[in-house]
Order: sequence, then C-alpha cells, then structure tokens
Amino acid sequence: MDIIEHPVAGPLLRLVHGTDEALVAPLGGQVVAWRHGRRDMLWCSTIRLPGKPLRGGIPVCWPWFGPHPDDASKPAHGVARLEPWDIIEQGPGHVAMTLRHGTLRASLDVALSDELRVSLTTHNEGATSLSISAALHAYLAVDDIARVSITGLAEATYADKLDGDARKVQPGDLGIDREVDRIYAVGGARLREGNRAIEVDGAGTSRSLVVWNPWIDKSARLGDMAEGEYRRLLCLETAWAGDDARMLGPGAAGTLSTILRPLATSR
Repeated sequence: MDIIEHPVAGPLLRLVHGTDEALVAPLGGQVVAWRHGRRDMLWCSTIRLPGKPLRGGIPVCWPWFGPHPDDASKPAHGVARLEPWDIIEQGPGHVAMTLRHGTLRASLDVALSDELRVSLTTHNEGATSLSISAALHAYLAVDDIARVSITGLAEATYADKLDGDARKVQPGDLGIDREVDRIYAVGGARLREGNRAIEVDGAGTSRSLVVWNPWIDKSARLGDMAEGEYRRLLCLETAWAGDDARMLGPGAAGTLSTILRPLATSR
C-alpha cells in the first residue's frame, strides 16, 4: 500500500482496485478521496482551519453525533475526527484501523472494489451501558446542486434540524435549493444527477440518513469552504442519529456501515 503526502490532509494511505483509488487519512480515520471511472466521487475542501478536522471526504463522527449530549465544551461530532487511528491491517484495496476512547473501542474498515464500503464497529468494553450516536459523513461530489435530486425518500418522515427538529413527511423526490439539515428515517437513498447516480446504502445497519447542504450563508460562516463550493457537494450520511442512537450494554458491539455504489442511469 502506497503512502502519499497530501498538502492539506497530511500522510494518506492509497487503496487501489483496477483503475479506481481511494485515499485514507490515519488522522481521523477519514476517507479523503475516492476516484471511480476517472471521476472524483467525493468532495473535499482545499482549506483546513487550524485545530479543525478537514472538511470533506467521509469524516467519522463518533462516539456522538452533533453536540455532546451533556457537555457543550466537547467537540461537535465526537473525537474520532481529531485523533490518530492505529492501523491494524492493510492491503491493496483495504485498510482496517482502531481507536480507543475511554471504555469504548472503535474498529474502522475501508474496502475499495467497484464500490466503496466503510464500516464502523463500536465495542463497549466497560461495565455500564452507553448511548452511542455516530455518522459516516459522506460528502458526495456533484457538478451542480441545482441538477441533483434524491430518490428513495418519498413518504419518509424526517426531523428538520433547521426548524427545531419538527417532524415532517417528504412528499416526493428531494431537490436542493436552500440550506438543508435533516435526519430521515430511512436506511439509504440515491443521488441522481443527469445520467449518473450513486446509491448510499446502510446495508441494514442504520435507520437514519442525514441530508445536509450548508448553502450560501452557512458555507460562508464555516470558513473552510471556498466561495460557491456549496454547489459542488451534497452530504448523504448513514447514521445512528436522533431517535436512531444505539444503547450498547457491557461487552456489546454494534456496526454502522455505508456502501457508496455508483450506478448508470438513463436520462
């Protein structure tokens, strides 16, 4: 397995399958890039703020998603994005890593074939039950957000994070024309743009999918996105979020997976 130096992300592991490749950062356990059929499938920022995780690719949000439930001083979306992971196994198209946080141990497996599969397993090695929320925060690259639709959400309920977690029902396919931050009660969906599509599949490990785009004002406030970059991305995140947080008893383990599967479509 090659190790390359990225000017923003630092040392990266290079996974290869035929002409496809993926780049994985041991810092954060983050898939930084995935190229399939000569196309970049993931968006990643060229701006990194000091002390902040790199925005883009597939950050690992763990062992909590969003703000910490009890301590606002702790980092949003957990500690996994900020810590170096230990590599325990690697091959041309596969890498496995691990990270410990208190009595919790996370195992991360990234496998590249004709699709990209990322699996995060949480082990509770302590003596008490713990509530875990998490997400595999995929930033999918698009040519123009105005041309994108998301299928597989029709009639699904969702919590609208921009409207006080109000519960709503999706009437049909979803287009993006404003800031969106929602947790859908589904295990996956498809992004369609022109004659291409990508399926995001939780492989039965999730009952929640986060849909996120910061749009104009928020992307400007974030500081690590270039002007107009909100038009080049859409996050579809397999998650244990909201009502789908998991309670792990002593000695228990649970796995959250996302499979990103490119599909050809007719116009």
